[in-house]
Amino acid sequence: MQVSVGEQSRRINGFMQGISMLVMAAMVCLSLKPLSAAAAARPNAGVPPVVIGALPPVQSQVPVRAVTTADDQYGQALEELKELVSAKPGEPQSVLGVAGLSTSGAKRRVQSISEKIQQLEKLDAAVDASFAEVGKRLDDKKLSKEIKARHQAAELVFKQKRNEMKRILEKFKAADAAGDEARREKSFEELGRFLASNQPGKRHKKLDPNKLPWRVSDGKARKPAQSPAAFTRALAGSDSSSRTALAPATIGDLSATDAVQITQAISDLAVSLGKNPVTIYNWVRNNIDYIPSFGSIQGSDATLSKKQGNAFDTASLLIALYRASGIPSRYVYGTIQVPADVAMNWVGGVTKPEAAQQLWAQGGVPNVALTNAGRITHIEIEHVWVEAWVDFDPSRGRKQGQGDTWVPLDASFKRYTDKLGLLAGANLSVDMNTITSAALTGATVNGAEGWVQNPNVAAIQSSGGQYLNDHMSYIEQVKPDATVGEVYGTRATFKEQLEILAASLPYKTVVVGARYSDLPSALTHKFRYTIYASESERSLDNPILSFSESLPNLAGRKVLLLYAPATQADAELIASRLPQTKPDGSQPTLEDLSDINFPAYLIRLRPEIRVDGVVRATGTLVTMGADLLGAGAFTELNLSLGWDETSDVLSAGQVTAIGLNMQGIDKERILRFKMQAAEAKSRIESGDFSNMASTDVGGDLLTTVLWQYFASLDTAGRTMRLRTRVVDFPALSFGLVHVDLGVESVFGVAKRARFAGMMLDIGHLRNIRWSMDNDKNVWVRANRAMGMYSSTQEHVVLEELLVTQGQTGEAASSAKLLAKAAVAGQRIYVVTQANIGVVLPQLELSAATLNDVQSAVASGKEVTIHQRPMEIPGWSGAGYVITDAETGAGAYLIEGGANGAYLGAFYTGLATGIVIGVCVMTALLLGPVLGWIYLALSVLYIYVLATLLVYRSLDAYVDDENMWNCYVGGLLVGFDVGNLPYPPGAVGALLMTLFIGWYIDGNAKKTCEGMG
Repeated sequence: MQVSVGEQSRRINGFMQGISMLVMAAMVCLSLKPLSAAAAARPNAGVPPVVIGALPPVQSQVPVRAVTTADDQYGQALEELKELVSAKPGEPQSVLGVAGLSTSGAKRRVQSISEKIQQLEKLDAAVDASFAEVGKRLDDKKLSKEIKARHQAAELVFKQKRNEMKRILEKFKAADAAGDEARREKSFEELGRFLASNQPGKRHKKLDPNKLPWRVSDGKARKPAQSPAAFTRALAGSDSSSRTALAPATIGDLSATDAVQITQAISDLAVSLGKNPVTIYNWVRNNIDYIPSFGSIQGSDATLSKKQGNAFDTASLLIALYRASGIPSRYVYGTIQVPADVAMNWVGGVTKPEAAQQLWAQGGVPNVALTNAGRITHIEIEHVWVEAWVDFDPSRGRKQGQGDTWVPLDASFKRYTDKLGLLAGANLSVDMNTITSAALTGATVNGAEGWVQNPNVAAIQSSGGQYLNDHMSYIEQVKPDATVGEVYGTRATFKEQLEILAASLPYKTVVVGARYSDLPSALTHKFRYTIYASESERSLDNPILSFSESLPNLAGRKVLLLYAPATQADAELIASRLPQTKPDGSQPTLEDLSDINFPAYLIRLRPEIRVDGVVRATGTLVTMGADLLGAGAFTELNLSLGWDETSDVLSAGQVTAIGLNMQGIDKERILRFKMQAAEAKSRIESGDFSNMASTDVGGDLLTTVLWQYFASLDTAGRTMRLRTRVVDFPALSFGLVHVDLGVESVFGVAKRARFAGMMLDIGHLRNIRWSMDNDKNVWVRANRAMGMYSSTQEHVVLEELLVTQGQTGEAASSAKLLAKAAVAGQRIYVVTQANIGVVLPQLELSAATLNDVQSAVASGKEVTIHQRPMEIPGWSGAGYVITDAETGAGAYLIEGGANGAYLGAFYTGLATGIVIGVCVMTALLLGPVLGWIYLALSVLYIYVLATLLVYRSLDAYVDDENMWNCYVGGLLVGFDVGNLPYPPGAVGALLMTLFIGWYIDGNAKKTCEGMG
């Protein structure tokens, strides 16, 4: 095909943009010296060491027996046969290893099909024997007639489907023997239809390329209401009554609500502040940071713990403190007008009023600009503040006696001061052209086809390492003992200490829309989670489980999705599969746990969602191992009638934590987890196992993984503002962490299920993020940089928390898999509409992954992907990144469609997932377990949380004075690079994505020194 010079130039330039992204991501990773090493260098003296003595002695690197059963082999052969018979000319086939069906390829296809048929026939007897073995075990254990009837029915279904397949295969054999190609192809078509209906493929989450999982809002906002009538229309059907300005205080103005949580911590704070109206107002104003979002999100308790919140949350905290002090108070909802310069400071220190509008719009805040002579002078927004019934005449709140006046108060409205850090004076820069040239020394680059192979890893590490060392040396010379804030700069509230309350608000009130004792549901955000049996059931909105709750009631809570045995017969069957005490009296080992499997087709389960251990939703019956479709959603940030929804692929029987990040992670909750770990350790050492449930222990561990992940992103966002002039706030995100089930299926019958590993799936990541200077290009590059960093953190968090020192284990994320593939010599492609026809036949990946690539590229996205699957212990697959070049939004996927990482349970050092899965399943059967299985999990829980104590990414979030936290410090490398324009042709962008994993792995054992 002839390609014009101009067209070739455009193709190469597009490819080069992809390359630049990879170098940027690599530089992010260079800086991430894992904190476990840092903690080893500077241990936390306040945390006693944890001694593991209760577990049976196990060799930490002994492989778990990787049993490949006849059922597994039979199912895999059916999958490969299905792909072979469904092959179409020109399509890549991973089983054949050839592109399309040329004449020679067609012959090899027929030969491969014949070989698969022979393999299936050889396995027939073994599969029949496995059914017989299960039946014998049911008899030996004297299990119920109901279970035995299920077994007989499943065996009958399997044999009927196998006979049907054999009938079709006989047609193929006859046609092949006669050399009748037409009849042979017809038999292929019939076999393909049969297998498509009766042999479900590997689970894969469908991707909507127009709704990428990690993205920022489009920044479109409605105009604020301008009259009471407009507010009335907007809140039609509200479940809270509005009040007039002169309405007297009621009992509701002193009561706790979902958002106004009067906890012990809030009551204690009110007492410490003397229950004084002025002192309480000053404290809230000076200590709670403002987030530019809309609606009630986290309530008063989480706002106090996080020390941040939007106007609704801050109002909830102020009201809770007043009501805890016996002072009636209420919400006021209306539209206000703020001078443009004040608004710019308030929302994040931006330099353009348009940037302030963009941040408010992303956060869902209705706003409009007012102009004079073409210049924005003011911005109007819908807003919430407080009215308190105080003793205003004559003390003006200085003393609280009998209330006489409703006084307006807004503790969310404040000014901030910015202080430049030491690095502001450093003349340090990144030469991306030099780094890119060094990275490509010795590499093979094909710009026309969009791939790079064998990049120079040592050169990129050396360049990035030198850049980081230059910063460390500069800090050492200027101020060796500098804190994080001193290095990067700080942004702090300009504190005020009022002696009396003002009679009015510090801005113009355009209109008051309503007054409430309790916020209506129309102004309160919600989260829902729904499970469907299939896509068709979802289209009919016929869920098997549905859960919905307001966000203030979920803030800081542990949310678990579990599957309880449906009947006593199911419970007895599960119990019969658990290991018992050995004849010599010894307890089962972790290796024994790894051998546990369940005849999934016989077990009926009931899904349930628990919030802090309390069952809040229960579903209808499902069979263990069944593929299910989950759908999690938050209300849209602008509180329109829509939901921001993300789909998940689930497997019945998984143990799943649903982690919610609502404008940041609750550091107080993390600290409480730490204290619980210390208390549990003390109780276990004394032999006290009372009041400890293994579902709670396992849930704490899984939830900690998610919160740790989100906390690391929150920290990175704060650092990014100081280095790249990009304001970043966490919005409403959620992710899942599963103890995953490995299921062996034949003809849709889930023969065996075993807990196979840990999967972190962050499918819903949202931020409020914009350039301080209103520069869209800077925003796009920041989105890419944070996307790469976020992907890297997926495998880092799993490894740091769940693979302890001296153990063997490795987690896979998209960033890491791309890096490992490049090291292995694979081609790394940037796939676009210009080159997809050339690239797709060269990708030896699953059909589902290739469909993702085609769908993404067809919608105008670019895909960074490696050539063939990579393997880590216990898992094999591909990692790929789908990016929207216009916004920097992305999907960072591993095989199966998960936006996350997988930690396989192939070694005993990775038995965490198996232990959690078995123990939670046992707890659902028997309640709190006092035997060996609970003890093992309890000690493991303590060990992991002890690891959390030294994995100190939270410290930059919690305590700015932590000098040794290079985790935050090192982020400057990637963010500096991410903020640069891409080099002329953008080979660097591809390398940035690629090298991200190298820097994590390459620096995993190094000690962080010299940076605060």
